[in-house]
Amino acid sequence: MPQSENVLWTGGYRCCQVKNDFRISGVFFGCRPLRLRPSPGRKHCGNRCKQDTTTDEEGNPYYTGGAPSCLVDQKAATHYVKYNILLGNLPGNVDYFVSTGGSGGGAYAVMLTATGSHSDYYDYLIEAGAVGIYQYEDGAYTTTVTIDGTDYDLSDCNWGCIACSAITPLYEADMALAFEYYLDTGYSFSPPFQAQLAEYLSAAYMDYINAQYLSVLESDVGFDLNGDGGLDDAIAYDPEAHPEINGYYAAHLDLYLAEFTENLQWYLDNLNHAED
Repeated sequence: MPQSENVLWTGGYRCCQVKNDFRISGVFFGCRPLRLRPSPGRKHCGNRCKQDTTTDEEGNPYYTGGAPSCLVDQKAATHYVKYNILLGNLPGNVDYFVSTGGSGGGAYAVMLTATGSHSDYYDYLIEAGAVGIYQYEDGAYTTTVTIDGTDYDLSDCNWGCIACSAITPLYEADMALAFEYYLDTGYSFSPPFQAQLAEYLSAAYMDYINAQYLSVLESDVGFDLNGDGGLDDAIAYDPEAHPEINGYYAAHLDLYLAEFTENLQWYLDNLNHAED
């Protein structure tokens, strides 16, 4: 990667105790409120997210984070950071911006890169007061700023994007996260509504998974998934077994655990190579 690059991090999709606090949170190594830290190459800004609210003149709360607010705020922050780099207020190179993130943040990192300087967002950016987006009286737009007599095109385009395990189907993501918490019979839900919601979503997730008709041959993956000492079985789902996880069981969970354990052991075995 070229020197003086800027890495823009988008935080991931997370679940807070399987309640009404699902959110896409964090942009550029941060979440609310807006902030900048003096760290070369890293820009910390904030954006609106799903559960953000404010109050009207009568004191009634209302949501402010509906689409495309989060993406618009990321674009506005990109303009702000690039503009200040051009002014010399921040370190970095406006030509080498990299958007990166994981999970739901990975999805937003991709959207930010894929929609770079797209005119569909210009009106939203103007409304948000973003620097470098202006509209003429004839309706045309310009993204040109003039600094010390020199014109610059101030775009929200990125040089690259790294998205890890990007989540875009949030319906399935909600079910999967609820299922993960519901597997733990010792997890304390509060209020009881959370436990009920997790139960419903977990059942929906298992219906979704079972509808895929997945199975695995132990001989193909090289793991003894049912613990019988051999690799001769075809493992399918058994929703009536394993009461310790609320009756839900899926062979793919054991497969993921086995693969994770094997990969972790490989990592530990190869630590000495990294030191060399």
